[in-house]
Amino acid sequence: GSCMEEELEMKTRRQTEGLAENKDRKQTRHFSLQFGSMIAQWIVLFICLIFIGLCYHRSPDPQTQWIHVKPSGSSVTNKKHIGFKKKAGTMEILNGTIPIHCDGLYLFFLNGLITLQGANDSLTLKVHHQPAKFILEVTCREKETKLQEAVVSELRSNDKVYMEADHDRIAQKDLILGLVMLTPRSFCSPENENEQ
Repeated sequence: GSCMEEELEMKTRRQTEGLAENKDRKQTRHFSLQFGSMIAQWIVLFICLIFIGLCYHRSPDPQTQWIHVKPSGSSVTNKKHIGFKKKAGTMEILNGTIPIHCDGLYLFFLNGLITLQGANDSLTLKVHHQPAKFILEVTCREKETKLQEAVVSELRSNDKVYMEADHDRIAQKDLILGLVMLTPRSFCSPENENEQ
């Protein structure tokens, strides 16, 4: 009787150990897969950053499409278009808008400080490229709002970039809208290249 009990006990112990080993193996395999996936994602991200660094963050040459603009006044006084003044860049301003001459991806960033007058004031700034389509929308509700927004958007030749506010007389300080073309200039058609 005791022999049978010992055999049964040993069998049960072996099965329990086998199950525990299988569970450990599965957990180890799962952890390895997760870790491998995470490493692969970091490698891809690193390669993308290197690619962007090599392709687009070299010193700007005359072919690079970019511009930094600021509102032409110290306060936003127009409920529709906000007038732009060019700070730097290779692109131009035409009738308060930035005309786009090349299809492609563009990086937009909006930095600065918005000061609201009253406690219940709010302001929405929208950066458009067509009347019904906006690229960037920021709503300010605090007395002072520091803006640091960035987005990538696809634009087409003949689009026009402009900014609108839904409020009058909002003080702004160092408000800068910038855009940089990320797509190579080969995406510009020859007639558009000549316009630059």
